Amino acid sequence: MLYLKTFTCNPFQQNSYLVYNDKQQAILFDAGMHNNSEEQEFKNFVSEKK
Repeated sequence: MLYLKTFTCNPFQQNSYLVYNDKQQAILFDAGMHNNSEEQEFKNFVSEKK
């Protein structure tokens, strides 16, 4: 099954999309992280999902 997670980043409220599956495969589209807290939110989500 495929899943979609949306991250809203930077002062322009750009959406970044992470598409992932149950096999621990993922693709990140339109990465627009602007600062360390946005990057950390992304890293925490990826760690949580393994």
